[in-house]
Amino acid sequence: MYRKACEIFRIHHNPGAILEVLESYRADECSVNLKTVKVVLNLCKEAKLADEAVWVLRKMGDFNLGADTVSYNVVIRLFCQKGDMATAGMLMREMGLVGLRPDMITFVEMIKGFCNVGELESACMLFQDMKEQGCIPNTVVFSTLLDGFCKNGSLERALELLTEMEKGSGDCGPNVVTYTSVIQSFCSQGRLEEVDEFIDKVVSGGSFSIADCNSSLIVSLIRLEKLEEAERRFIRMLSSEMRPDGMTCNMILRELCSTGRPFDAFMLFREIDKAGCSAFVGSNAFSELLVGLTELNHKEEAVTLARLMLDRGIRLQAPYVDNVVKFLKNSDERSVYRAESSRIKVAENPKDLGIAIYLS
Repeated sequence: MYRKACEIFRIHHNPGAILEVLESYRADECSVNLKTVKVVLNLCKEAKLADEAVWVLRKMGDFNLGADTVSYNVVIRLFCQKGDMATAGMLMREMGLVGLRPDMITFVEMIKGFCNVGELESACMLFQDMKEQGCIPNTVVFSTLLDGFCKNGSLERALELLTEMEKGSGDCGPNVVTYTSVIQSFCSQGRLEEVDEFIDKVVSGGSFSIADCNSSLIVSLIRLEKLEEAERRFIRMLSSEMRPDGMTCNMILRELCSTGRPFDAFMLFREIDKAGCSAFVGSNAFSELLVGLTELNHKEEAVTLARLMLDRGIRLQAPYVDNVVKFLKNSDERSVYRAESSRIKVAENPKDLGIAIYLS
């Protein structure tokens, strides 16, 4: 809703419009309540307008309104995203001066902000302050700090924090996000033997399955552009009868296609299909695979994949339709595929941009 409003009123290009609204309300002596101001703050949040958001916060007094914790959190988050931790910290301290207490969201945003600008010590100090103030860190807070350690190359400190999470009680146990951060950090440092040991430890603890851990590992390798290692481990997963998750299947197929290897992607898809995991593959991956095969003139594989897509009702994404239909029309399969309007059906739902080719 707020995104659409920003587009309609072009707030990204004219941020002054937000200020004009409140000024006009004040000039016309219109009644403004806290809900109205929060709507304006959410527009600032959507448009990432930190300076305008703090201006709105300061104007609340003109309407005899007091900002609450939610309002401060919106503005603090914007300055954290901007990397202006001095202003974010000032606003957090200001909360105490007006009788408000930072909540879990405030601490998470501040810790994340400090980590994003590389101020790990400040993040740690705030983490300790949080506990001293009686706000017990939960899994989200721990994972945010741990992810900051990982992204800043402090893997050993991340592992120490992970141990604290695993030994802790209450709502602070590690989750899949926590373990994924550590796995990715091992990968980014090229410590693949150690990551295998780490996965064995996680799996033996009973928190997550070996398939989930290996899927996270493969996704991390792909994101770090270590496709060869990711492909090797993916094939090993399938041969070991482990089922990779949907994100992993889609990412590796699309990455192979984007690096000019659609034939290898097709052969890998056949293995995915044999393993009973092809239902995880989405229309984007199918479409990119099909168009990749047609562009490199792999006729037999392209036709086989197109037949499968038709049989399973998988829509070919709109940007690829013309090229794929042209290829199939000129192939030896004219009896099956003809680029005629009777055989191309646009999705009835206007929100669905996909186009499916149907047999007549």
